[in-house]
Amino acid sequence: MNELIGFLMTGKLSINIGKVMPLSQAAEAHRLLENGLTTGKVVLQPWIEA
Repeated sequence: MNELIGFLMTGKLSINIGKVMPLSQAAEAHRLLENGLTTGKVVLQPWIEA
């Protein structure tokens, strides 16, 4: 884990986050991914409201 964090901190590894959505929209997130309508990762956050 420390090695991965080191890669992130030095820019050797980057994560493309395409969309951040509330957990209540998980079904919509799946639909977007299944239909190729997003680039990067879709992050679901349980602490934000729809």
